[in-house]
Formats: sequence, structure tokens, C-alpha cells
Amino acid sequence: MDEAEKKGEKKDEQKRSYVTQALGKSISRLTRSTYGKRGFADGEILQRWPLIVGEMLAATSHPEKIVYPTNKNGNGTLHLRVGNAGMALDIQHMEPLILDRINAHFGYRAVARLKLIQAPLPASRTKQAFQPRPLSAAETRGLNQTLGGVDDPDLKQVLLNLGQSVASRNKR
Repeated sequence: MDEAEKKGEKKDEQKRSYVTQALGKSISRLTRSTYGKRGFADGEILQRWPLIVGEMLAATSHPEKIVYPTNKNGNGTLHLRVGNAGMALDIQHMEPLILDRINAHFGYRAVARLKLIQAPLPASRTKQAFQPRPLSAAETRGLNQTLGGVDDPDLKQVLLNLGQSVASRNKR
């Protein structure tokens, strides 16, 4: 090996970095190309849609993509999926307000018009609320016997609720 090859190897080794990075930076870098294909620079409009338009509109609509005119960064068309025809009509009437909110969020005229697509919305990814299983009579009796020595009624009720919650999560 000559000296140039040794230096080349050292440069490659120096470029590697094993520094811990925030997950948000990695995710942003990984999703940039996917979001870019749909006209979303970094997916911010998707992530912040409920904050931009409000919970009611966010529950009934979903941004699909933004199409910009050739060689321009602004005045795009936001393709917006709407779950039902009635809501599509409402969104059509609220278009100026929605556009103002979107553009105020970005700080420039990113979107000039909406194109509504009436189609089913994507399935919600929110977790279902935990539903505790009902306790058996034996479990309830055991819990009451355990708490029999507690004199304070408020403390006893809090401990009873805690015990029921823990027992309902445990599979027996």
C-alpha cells in the first residue's frame, strides 16, 4: 500500500461518526424523499394538520399532496381528501379561511387553492382507550379483605380503584 491509499483509508474512517443523534433528526432524513414525492417538504403539514385547521376539520379531512406550478415554490394546490360529501361542501365554503391558516403557518403563500377528493379517510392510528376487564367475585373479595385494615375512607377508595386497575390488567 502506498501513502495515498493509507490517507484515503484514514479519511474514510474519519468520516464515520458514532455520535448518538436524536430520533427526530433520523426520521426526518429518512422520510424526506417520501414526503418530497407528494410535495410536502418535511411532512410538517401532515404532522400539524390538527393545529393548522382545528380538530373538527382534521377529523374529517386529510392532506394528500401539494402540487406546485413548474419552477415555483409557492402558489401550490393542496389535494385534500374529505370523508363525506356534506363536509366537502363545508370545506369548499371555508376554503379562504383554510388557505389563510395554512399560509400563516408556513409564513408565505405556500398554497393558493384546494382540490377536494371525496374518498374514505385513512384509518386512524390512535390507540384505543384501555378497557379494563371486570373482576371476578373472588378477586373483589380478596381486594376488599386486603384493604380491610384501612380506616380512612378516601384512602381506601383510592387504593380500591388502584387495586382494581392493576388486577384487571393482570391476566389470571
